Amino acid sequence: MQTPPGGGGIIFWLNGVYFMKVSSFRKILVGMVASVVLAGCATTADLEKVRVEANQAASAANQAANAAQRTADEARAMASASRACCEETKASINNMFKKSMRK
Repeated sequence: MQTPPGGGGIIFWLNGVYFMKVSSFRKILVGMVASVVLAGCATTADLEKVRVEANQAASAANQAANAAQRTADEARAMASASRACCEETKASINNMFKKSMRK
């Protein structure tokens, strides 16, 4: 995961997609809701819109986290397979070396 082009501290770039840290998103969301409530002009419909948008954003954040976890799991599996291949190669080389030493 890397920061997107142009910087950004709470937004990350992964496989061409921007993601925001869930903890940072929650802080921003709480700030937005608090500002709407403290403004005193929020109606029930406004609050409902904010709630719906917050749920959508949380769902998107969860999907992004799940995608990142799948990518990490795939990378771990690939690394494990690579290590197993290296171990097999090492054992084969050791076998060949032992055979050559017997002659």
